[in-house]
Amino acid sequence: MLEGWRDQFITPIFMIYDRDNFGEIIVNLPEQKVFIDGHETSISRTAAETFDEAMKGIRGWAWLRFQHEDFGIFSDSGFGYVDRGTTPMDVYESHDKDDYVWIWGSIHKNGTFLQLYGGNDYGTDWDHVVQAVKTLIS
Repeated sequence: MLEGWRDQFITPIFMIYDRDNFGEIIVNLPEQKVFIDGHETSISRTAAETFDEAMKGIRGWAWLRFQHEDFGIFSDSGFGYVDRGTTPMDVYESHDKDDYVWIWGSIHKNGTFLQLYGGNDYGTDWDHVVQAVKTLIS
């Protein structure tokens, strides 16, 4: 039953970096874990589901803004793709976060497709992401 619940997440892992608010957050929904600047915290199943729904809502109307930012950061093999022998987290960790005010990343459930964007301007779209993260970790 737990495996079925884990499989409900099309995007099981989010990487969110916000220099001015909370640093780096890695959210692993199926494992019910949040890593805040490297420190692991457990979250409830309800919190994982609520965060997933919040992220789906944000992607519904704000995702194109992120896709067309001038500060896109991608795998060397192309738009969001992960090289053979490389994990999405390897690609994410290869970027210098100090170059960005925010970074938004997500990993598809099959683990081979990474969406990774970064920027230096804040807007209402990003404010919604920040609020979803703050709700998760509060």
